[in-house]
Amino acid sequence: MDYNYRCMGCMHEQFDFTVPCPNCGYTEHQNKPGQLPVRSILHNQYIIGRSLGAGGFGITYIGFDIHLLKRVCIKEYFLGNISWRDRDGFSVCCNAECAKRFNHEKARFIEEARVLAQLDDQPGVVKVLNYFEENQTAYIVMDYVEGKSLRSYVNEHGGKLTPMETFSLLRPVVQSLATMHAKGIVHLDISPSNIMLTERGVAKLIDFGAAKGRNKDLNSDKVFKKTYSPIEQRTPDGQIGSYSDVYALCATFYEILTGQKPVGSLERQAGEPMYSPRQYGIGITSEQEQALINGLAIEPDNRIQSAADLYFYLYAQDDTTANASNALHAAIQNSHAGSELLMNALEEEKQRRQKGQKIIIAAIAASFTILVALVVILVVGKPSDNTSNQSDNRPDAVTVSAEPIPSDTFSYTQSSTEGSFVEYDDKLRDQVYDVLATVRASEGSPDVVVNPTYEEVATRIAEQCINTPNPGSDEWNTTIQTFINDELASYGLSQNGWLLYSCMLTYPESVLEVLEEQIDILNSNASGTITLRNCNSVGIGCRTHANGFKYWIVIFL
Repeated sequence: MDYNYRCMGCMHEQFDFTVPCPNCGYTEHQNKPGQLPVRSILHNQYIIGRSLGAGGFGITYIGFDIHLLKRVCIKEYFLGNISWRDRDGFSVCCNAECAKRFNHEKARFIEEARVLAQLDDQPGVVKVLNYFEENQTAYIVMDYVEGKSLRSYVNEHGGKLTPMETFSLLRPVVQSLATMHAKGIVHLDISPSNIMLTERGVAKLIDFGAAKGRNKDLNSDKVFKKTYSPIEQRTPDGQIGSYSDVYALCATFYEILTGQKPVGSLERQAGEPMYSPRQYGIGITSEQEQALINGLAIEPDNRIQSAADLYFYLYAQDDTTANASNALHAAIQNSHAGSELLMNALEEEKQRRQKGQKIIIAAIAASFTILVALVVILVVGKPSDNTSNQSDNRPDAVTVSAEPIPSDTFSYTQSSTEGSFVEYDDKLRDQVYDVLATVRASEGSPDVVVNPTYEEVATRIAEQCINTPNPGSDEWNTTIQTFINDELASYGLSQNGWLLYSCMLTYPESVLEVLEEQIDILNSNASGTITLRNCNSVGIGCRTHANGFKYWIVIFL
C-alpha cells in the first residue's frame, strides 16, 4: 500500500492533491514553524499529519499507523517557551539553564501516558496506544477521536443543553471518573474543553496532562482554571483529592445546564453569590440540583467526595433505578469484566456509607466502571451445522437520523412486553443494525448478515430477563443463566459469541459503541477474535424493563 496517497488533514485516501480533500476539505501545506513536518515518520510506524493544536506543554498531530492501518492522535512533548526545533527540523532542544525544568515536565508527560494506560478499558476516556521517546523528546499515541469538544457542541446549540441531553452525554464521563478514583487517579483538569464528543455522540475525557496517579504527590505542580477548579487547587496549602474532580465536573454540569459559568471558588469564598440551576428555570429534580450544589461546595469536607457518590446522587434517585444498580452489584461477581480492585472499592464504599447514613446497596454499585452491566459473558467458537446456512434476510429497518433520538420522544408503558415499548425496542434495535452496517461499509468490511434465528433467540433471552423477578439476585442469575444455556444449546449456538448487557442508552450510535467496547474487553479476557466489525452473522434482541433499563442480547459469529 502506498501511504503517500493519504490526506494529511484526515488520513483518508486521496489521489489528487491538486484539489482539496473531498472528505475534509484540507489543502496540503506544511505545519507552522517549530512543528514537525507533514508526512514525516516517527518510530518507523507513524505518519505525521496536520497539527491539531499546540499548548504550553506539547503539540498534537493527527497521524496514521502504517502497521495497524488506522488513524491516531500523536501528542509530542514540547515546551513552547523554552524549546525549539534543531536544524534537522525534528530534534527538540533547550538551553542548559532550562534542562532541569524540561526534564521535570517531561516526567509529568510520561506520567500522563501511564495514567491513560491504566484506563484503556473505559468508554469515557480516550485510549492510549503507545509511548516512545525520539527526537530528544517524548510522544504519546492515542486513539483519534473524531468529533468536537463539548464546549464547541454546546456553543453550536445556543450555549446550553437540555437537562436530558446533559445528563445523558456526561453519564459515561462520571462513570469513567468513578473508575479512575477507585484506582487512585485524579484528573484535575475537567472542563467542557477537555471532554470530546465522538461522531456517535459519546463523551470522552481527554487531556490528562495534570492527572496524578496512585502514590504520587497530589499537591505538587498544581494547575487550575478559575471557573472549574476548587479552592484547594487555587491555594498553596490546599489538599487535593477525588473531591477536586467532583467540583470541576459539577461546574461543567452547571455551565452546560444554565449557559452560565459558575462563580469561581475563591470569588464565592469572598462573598460573590452564585445562583442555583433551578433559579435559572432549569428543569432538573431537587435531588439533582442538591447533588450539584453539594459537588460545588467551597470546602472539600462539605463536598461530595468521589465520582461514585456523584453518580449515585445524579442517576440512582428512585427505588427502581436503585434496584437495577443493586442487581449490578450481585451480577458483577459472575462477570468476566469484573476486577478485584473494583469489588474492593465497592465494599469500601458500602462500609463508609453505612457509618454515615442508612442507604441501599445501590449506592455501592455506582462505583462500577461500565454503564450498567448485569451480566457480561463471551464464548467464541464455531457453530454447529444446523445454523451455518441460515437465511440472511435483513429485517425492515428505519432510517437513522443525523441527530441522536431523545428518549422522551417515545411513550413508555409499565410493561416492556406491551404496546409502544416493544415497538420502540425493535425500532431502536434496527437502528443499531443500520449504524453497524454504516460502520462496516466505511471500513470496507462486507455487509453484516442479520440472522433471523440469532435474533429470535436473542429476543427471547431479553424477554426472559425482564420477566424474571428480582433482577440481580442469585435466583435471577441462576434462572437467566440456565435459560440462556438451554436456548443456545437448542439451536446449536452454545459455542457462539454472545453478550448480555443492560443500560439506559437510547442513541443507536452510543449503543453500538458500548456493545463493541464490551466485546473488545471480553475478547481480550478470553483471547477471542470475533467482533461486530468482522462477524459473518449477527442477531440482536432488545427489551426494556419497567424501570427503564434496556437488556441488550447480541449473538454473533
